Amino acid sequence: YTPTQVAEGFLQVAVENMANAIKKISVEKGHDITRYTLNGFGGAAGQHVCLVADALGMESIFVHPLAGILSAYGMGLADITAIRTATVETLLDEASLQAVGKTLDDLAQAVRDEVAGQGVATARISIVKKIHLRYQGTDTTLALIAASLQNLRADFTSKHSRQFGFIQPHGHLVIATVSVEAIGTTGHA
Repeated sequence: YTPTQVAEGFLQVAVENMANAIKKISVEKGHDITRYTLNGFGGAAGQHVCLVADALGMESIFVHPLAGILSAYGMGLADITAIRTATVETLLDEASLQAVGKTLDDLAQAVRDEVAGQGVATARISIVKKIHLRYQGTDTTLALIAASLQNLRADFTSKHSRQFGFIQPHGHLVIATVSVEAIGTTGHA
């Protein structure tokens, strides 16, 4: 292969990767993106946006005059976050929920420390604790905001019914994992 052919091969792989990432968040969720406009941003937007649009079957593109710095600008405005998870795999009951409370508190301290270590004042850090539940014998979990046993059961039933169209009234619930996210607002937005 000539150097030009090798470079074109790398470009083709890059375009396919960008197009596949867009498909994952749109086409795989049922959206017809051929009617949308592809907005290119980042330092290489002008070099790739037409090829990516072609790969996706899109006919319209938009490249902002400052596309090269929009990504960096957005990152500068974004909140600073940290997430930690822990595997639990225990039946949901009052005792397991109390035990999970300690794990959630430990994870919360770890993520709070991480975000604070990046220069965010503690007062600007919020914590979101989630419990990931599933029916025993299944593998699909639903993430719910940590709450009382009664509220978790009700929230799970409601969310499972909405998402899957059914519930198992006598099914046992399992705490599969827990997660905690710290969100440090930068105040730039």
